[in-house]
Amino acid sequence: MSFASLPTELLEEVGKYCDGQQLASFAQVNRKLYAIFNPLLYRYSIANDSPSKECVRWAVEYGSLNTLKHAISQGADINGSCAITERYVLSGISSTPLHIATANGFHEIVQWLLDNGASLHEPSVKLCKCDVVGTYKSGLLWYPLHFAIYHSDEAMLRLFLQKGAYFSAHRIPGLRCAIESERLDIIDLLIQQPSFDPHYQDLYEQNALHYVSNVQNPSAAYQIVHRLVDHGVPMNVIGQGVTPLSMLVTGAKYKPAIALVERGADPYFDDHNERRCTLSWCFNDRCIDPSEPESVTKELREDRRKLVTLLIAKGADVNRVAITGDEHPTPLCWALEGGQDVECIRILLDAGASIRNAVTYTDGSKTEGLLRVLFRKVGGLPPWIPRVEGPSEAFFEPYKDSVRLVLENGARIDSVDDEVSALGICCQMATPKIGTWALEFLVDNSTRRNVTLEFVEAILEDTEDEAVRTLLGRLRDKLAGDGEDDEAETADE
Repeated sequence: MSFASLPTELLEEVGKYCDGQQLASFAQVNRKLYAIFNPLLYRYSIANDSPSKECVRWAVEYGSLNTLKHAISQGADINGSCAITERYVLSGISSTPLHIATANGFHEIVQWLLDNGASLHEPSVKLCKCDVVGTYKSGLLWYPLHFAIYHSDEAMLRLFLQKGAYFSAHRIPGLRCAIESERLDIIDLLIQQPSFDPHYQDLYEQNALHYVSNVQNPSAAYQIVHRLVDHGVPMNVIGQGVTPLSMLVTGAKYKPAIALVERGADPYFDDHNERRCTLSWCFNDRCIDPSEPESVTKELREDRRKLVTLLIAKGADVNRVAITGDEHPTPLCWALEGGQDVECIRILLDAGASIRNAVTYTDGSKTEGLLRVLFRKVGGLPPWIPRVEGPSEAFFEPYKDSVRLVLENGARIDSVDDEVSALGICCQMATPKIGTWALEFLVDNSTRRNVTLEFVEAILEDTEDEAVRTLLGRLRDKLAGDGEDDEAETADE
C-alpha cells in the first residue's frame, strides 16, 4: 500500500508530527494529499511560525485574499499579531492584518476584514515612521484609520468611514492626521460625516484647531482654519494652557492666526488665574528661520504686522504688562527685544504704546527700562547668557532701526539714583576688545529727549578711558548746543 492510499485519518495523524516544510511537500503530491495536508500546513503556520512569517502576514503583505480567508477559516485570529519581531509580540503591541492591508492599499482585503469583524481600535507599532519623527514624537500607537488617511487613498478611507471609524489612535481623532498631512480633500470628507463632533477634545483637551499649529504650509493652514470654523469648531478652547490662537502665534504661524482673528478669536485667554494676551507673543524672531529664502521671511514679517494690527483692532491692550521674573514688560518691550522689526514698533507706538512704562521692575527701579533691557541683551548681561563671541555690532545690527525709532519718540538712555542705564551699559562695553560701536550709536542718535546734560557730565566725570571720554564729550556738546528750548519730555508724556 502506497503512502497516498493510506486512510485519511492515518494521514492526518502523520501530519501532526510533520514540520512546515514536510507538510508543504505532502500537499503538493496530488489533490487528495493537498486536501488533507494544506489545512494542516495553515494550522501549523498559525501555531508555530513567527508573526512575521506566518500565512496571515504573507496574505496581507502580498494581497492574497484567498490565503487570508483560508487562514481565518483554519483558526487564525483576524485581529492577531503581524509583528515584525517577537519582541513586539511579547509586549502585546504589534500590527494587525487590517493595519498592513490598509498600508499596502489592498482595498478588497480591507473590505473583507472590515465585513468580518476586524477591529478598528487595535494599536500598531513600527509599521510607519509617523510615530517616531516630526509631529508625533510622543510615539502614538496608530489604529488602522491612520493608515487609511496618511498612507492610502480616499477610496480606502471611505471603507473605514462606512464602518464608523473615528479615531486614528487612542482618543486622537482621524481629523488630526488629515489636518497635519494637509489633506484638504480628506478634511472636507471627515467634517461632513454624521459622526463628526466639532466640540471633541483629545486627551490633552485640545481640539481640531489646536492641530493646525503643526501644519507647515501657511496657505493650507489658513484654509483649514476657515473650514473648521465653518463647521463649528470652537476657537477659544484652552488645552494644556493654550488656545489655538496662542499656539499659532508662538510658533510664528501668522497666516492661520490671522484667519482665527478674522473669524473672531479672542486675543485674551485665562491661564492660572491670569488673563493673558497673545499680542506679546508675536515678537519672537527665533521662530523666523534666517536660512529660509528672503521671500519667505519677508512674507512672515508682513503677516506678523497684519496680525499685530488685527489683534489691536480686536481689543488687545498695547500697554498690558506680562510678568516675567523681575521684569514686567509690555508688548512694546517684547517687540523691541525679540521682534527685530521696526514696523511692528511703529504699529504699537501709533496705537498708543507707552515708552516710559514699557518695562518696570519688582526691585523698585525708577529707570525707564526699555533700552536698558535691550542693551543688556546686546551686552550679554544678566538675565541674558553671555555669547561665546561676546557683544558684537553684527548682533546689534537688526535692532538699529527700531532703537532709532524709539529714541525719536523719547526713549530714555539715562537713569535716576545712580541706577544702571542704557548709556552706562554702552560705556562699559566700549573696550578695545569689543569696540565703541554701541556708544557711538547712542551718541549719534540721542538728544535731550533721551538724556539730560547733567547725567552725561556725571558719567564723563567718572570715566578715564579716552575713547569713551571723547564720545561722551561729543554727546555733551550736542546736548549743550540743543539749547534750553529743546524738548526734553518723552513723546508719551
